Amino acid sequence: MKEVSEIILNDKRGWNKIVGVWKTAKAIKESHIDILLVPHRSFRSALIAWLSRVPVRIGFTSSEGWFLYTKTVPFSWMIHDAERNLSLLQGIVKEKFKAEKLNMRYAPSAEENVARLMKDFNLEGKTLVGIHAGSAWPTKCWPMEYFVQLISRLQTELGVQAVLVGGGHKDADLGEKICQLSQGHAANLCGKTSLADLMALMKHFKLFITNDSGPMHIATAFDVPTLAIFGPTTRELGFFPYGEGHRVVEVKDLPCRPCALHGGKKCPLGHFKCMRDILPDRVFENAKEMLAEHHNLPTPHEELHK
Repeated sequence: MKEVSEIILNDKRGWNKIVGVWKTAKAIKESHIDILLVPHRSFRSALIAWLSRVPVRIGFTSSEGWFLYTKTVPFSWMIHDAERNLSLLQGIVKEKFKAEKLNMRYAPSAEENVARLMKDFNLEGKTLVGIHAGSAWPTKCWPMEYFVQLISRLQTELGVQAVLVGGGHKDADLGEKICQLSQGHAANLCGKTSLADLMALMKHFKLFITNDSGPMHIATAFDVPTLAIFGPTTRELGFFPYGEGHRVVEVKDLPCRPCALHGGKKCPLGHFKCMRDILPDRVFENAKEMLAEHHNLPTPHEELHK
């Protein structure tokens, strides 16, 4: 992004969770920043801001370290996180802002890598639906067997090619299992793309189906119609797909939702109804409607003979 001139890393791993407070504060101070906007509401973030000695430090009223800021603004759950973070600017001006389209760029080499993958996996000229089946939090993952059923129906009934994406060994292993169980109906690119490659790949997708995860936000940033599956998290937390033309599939009126801000390792109540009650038929029908809204799909017979 051309608007970003410098990135300061805030390492919270291991001992850096403590030592990193002073390291990060020192780096911010040496950058001679005049105004610091802090969307995180943790005491650690507020302490870093205070130690940096930036003249104007703006955070939320609900921050654990609100008293370490020079100004605070009200926090609201009922808006998207992008707009919520923009509201911090009201500590400087009274005008309300709305998030604009992101100007995200990637290296030309990413286009070359994607072109090679498209050729290697025989994806050129096909109608592609991107799928991210993983997440850093297990409870955010729609059941693997549901993804298998969905992918098979996308191919056999709509004639579209599912492309699995994700990073790391965990996503790669999950993608391989889904490909095997769906009997070759999906192309597994998990672990084969960098972050820049994933950004370059997005323009080839007619639809992106995903858990509540990072790739979901990349898809919406590149205007890919996105169908998100929410389990332990809810739209009201503010992390839903931002923009027009996207959908969230979730179990409404389940009293235990949301059980966490970011998900968890296992369902606290042991039933995992927030995900198990979202059946493949429901996701498929939403995907079918979204593809019909945005694209004229070929018949399965036409797609198979490309």
